[in-house]
Amino acid sequence: MFKYLIKPPRTIIYWTGIYILGMIFLSLERLLFLWRHHNLARSIPAAEILSGLIYGMKFDMSVLSYLIAPFFILSFLPYIGFEFSKIGRKIIMGIFYALFAIVLLLGLVDIEYFGAFGDHLGVWFYTYLDQPGMVWYSIKTSTPYLNYIIGWIILTAIFIWAATRLGRTLKTKSNIDLITRIIYFVAGGLFLAITMRGSFSVAALDWGGAYHAKHYFTNELSLNGTFTLSRSLYEYYNDVSRHNPKTYKFMPSRDALRTVQELVVSKSDSLLEPESSLKRISRYPKNDSVQYNVVIIFMESWAARFVGALGCNLGVTPFFDSLAEKSILFENMYASGMRTNRGLLSVLCSFPSLPGRTVMKLYGASLPFISLPQILSERGYQSYFIYGGDLMFDNMGGFFRKQGIENFVGIEDFPNRDESSKWGIPDHIVLARANQIFAQSQQPFFGTILTLSNHDPFVLPDKSFEVFPESLDYHEGLNAFRYSDWALGRFFEAASKEPYFNNTIFVLIADHSHVMDKPDDIIGNFRIASLIYCPGRPDIMPQRISRICGQVDISPSLMHLLGGTVIHESWGVDIFDSTLQSNGFAFINNGANYGWLEDSLLYYERVGTSSNLFLWNLSSQRLIDVSDKYLDYLRRMQHNGRAMLQLEVELTHQGPSK
Repeated sequence: MFKYLIKPPRTIIYWTGIYILGMIFLSLERLLFLWRHHNLARSIPAAEILSGLIYGMKFDMSVLSYLIAPFFILSFLPYIGFEFSKIGRKIIMGIFYALFAIVLLLGLVDIEYFGAFGDHLGVWFYTYLDQPGMVWYSIKTSTPYLNYIIGWIILTAIFIWAATRLGRTLKTKSNIDLITRIIYFVAGGLFLAITMRGSFSVAALDWGGAYHAKHYFTNELSLNGTFTLSRSLYEYYNDVSRHNPKTYKFMPSRDALRTVQELVVSKSDSLLEPESSLKRISRYPKNDSVQYNVVIIFMESWAARFVGALGCNLGVTPFFDSLAEKSILFENMYASGMRTNRGLLSVLCSFPSLPGRTVMKLYGASLPFISLPQILSERGYQSYFIYGGDLMFDNMGGFFRKQGIENFVGIEDFPNRDESSKWGIPDHIVLARANQIFAQSQQPFFGTILTLSNHDPFVLPDKSFEVFPESLDYHEGLNAFRYSDWALGRFFEAASKEPYFNNTIFVLIADHSHVMDKPDDIIGNFRIASLIYCPGRPDIMPQRISRICGQVDISPSLMHLLGGTVIHESWGVDIFDSTLQSNGFAFINNGANYGWLEDSLLYYERVGTSSNLFLWNLSSQRLIDVSDKYLDYLRRMQHNGRAMLQLEVELTHQGPSK
């Protein structure tokens, strides 16, 4: 028997070859990931990049071992195993090849997904698969998808060709006894089990194991998109998710609630449920009997870095810049999250971005807020939600109808000739329709307009809007940005001639910023454009507000401008509250990562892995790690951020929807 131990069964030889072959192909995709995002690696030492590639092999081995394990077991079974059944061998190989082809495809998708969102494939990617047409359109128009498809076909074909050649070793049966086969089977199984787990320790390999270096990109280079996607789905559906309340249990629930209450509740407010929520009564001064209309315009992807009034010198937003001189301009406004559904919730419901799926798509979730549409509905406001796209996307229509909005206008309400992209109708047409509706509406009214033209693939109505040359980086995005600014100007020019205009408070705010292949630019990826314009309110003077603000602050601040007594459950503060002591704060969130901004400090934590305190400066766009220098600030900001994160998760999971 012992002489056969050094001569393994042909099945072992085959799977060893497949394993090595699989690792070569997954490593090639990792190198392609590095090449595609090489701009993020320019300032990183080569030795650190090499460490990222080496760490990445653990994740590739884990994915490959999970994939091979069931087929490895089947290949040794009597009657259907590789050396027992030709038909069984072909079926097992065929299924394995198909699944490995999917892994290769996911690896290529992950490359572009990371460039767009600054993160690897995860549960958010999965939540958009219920919109296959929209997903395909976005891929088709914003990525070199044909190159990727051709590359995927070539990679798959080469792998299958090489694997088939390996399979020729199985045509003859090994002359090896049963005990030797069992020994090799057990040894192979142990190897797969260990590499699946990624270590010999009690804790199995998780995505946090990639965070070993000081540079953000080095750590991300180590991760595998198939690993992050499968891991996040497993956690999400097995009640051990990173988005489960237990994951965010940093302190006693009462302490989290008390901390957030101290942060957002004004001295003049009266808490109605002090032991369980943020629900409170606020009494704002009201100088007249006028019921002012409210119009909120969500500007798709209006990152502050491209706005002239906020420091950009490219001339992208001439109208917004001119309007800012007559408005309340927020110099340091930050989005709660990185998706439109997060911005809508934060502004209209004053609720911060939640880890995992948006509340808008969580059936039966508890809703720990009172939306602005609900509040204004009780005051007799007519309400409108106007969007040039599909109202079913992200469950917008159904969710906000339940929140009190009565009238909806979506893509189906526009003539087909107006549709210039699959995302929907160009901004100037949507804004013109909104103006018509508002002009004919009974006052007071509350209008929400969601624009979409400043979204890839950046389709313009005609070539006259192609102002920025192709030689300029991101020229397509800049042209779409300028077009959306022009559309705003056209809207305000028309609206200024209508009777409702001087009786309206206009809020312009981005739904989120834009990553632009800069996932480590945390400040830039959350800082957005925002202003409040009150043409008929001489008591509201134009000003630039430099304090740090978040999207959740818009709703309580609007209630201040409208005046009167209101019951609300805002997670933000009234920016115009004269009793505020601090220079403001903002809570930002991207999946299991969150940040807390105060003054010139940013506390950023990747829950379960790492946390840092950074000193930041808008002009230099640099983050300087001062974690060891300002420990008191770090602890306080960590406590505040964790309290906010824990409370929003706990209250959302506590029971049925209101």
